[in-house]
Amino acid sequence: MAKKKKQTKKQQTKSRSKKSNLDVAYIVESEGLDYAITGYMGSEDFEDPRLAKLWDEATVVLGKIEGILQDAMEQNQGVD
Repeated sequence: MAKKKKQTKKQQTKSRSKKSNLDVAYIVESEGLDYAITGYMGSEDFEDPRLAKLWDEATVVLGKIEGILQDAMEQNQGVD
């Protein structure tokens, strides 16, 4: 019996159907926008190219915000 090759994330995404805006809305409602953007799915999962572009931009912006806040927390360690 031949062993199945493990698919990469990109290959898995291609084999799944793309999500409609309504699908994304339900996921965001369930998981929260921040988690949906930063950890649940990527822009390659969407049917709508406008939403995909905004999703990519939001991923970058949220990453920058998280970096600034992490820096603030690290600078505050030991100050109390």
